[in-house]
Amino acid sequence: MRENPRGEMVVAAIGSMTGAIKAKRALEAKGIACEIVSLEPSATKRGCAYGVIFAPGLEKAIRGALREARIPVSQYLHRDGSLP
Repeated sequence: MRENPRGEMVVAAIGSMTGAIKAKRALEAKGIACEIVSLEPSATKRGCAYGVIFAPGLEKAIRGALREARIPVSQYLHRDGSLP
């Protein structure tokens, strides 16, 4: 995955590892690069444990692809480049 020059990243908080794997597969099928990351439960509203991380310029495409694949995202977290 190519990192944003400023180190900014976005995380789609999914919840379970199974959900994150499904999200990664759905995104890869659309040609969108992402990685699965573990999240601190306190970092999200619902205490989600896993998510997918990607460059901010892909957010619109990611939201559409996950919605189309019917994969629920509890929230999108904007990060400064450090992994959650």
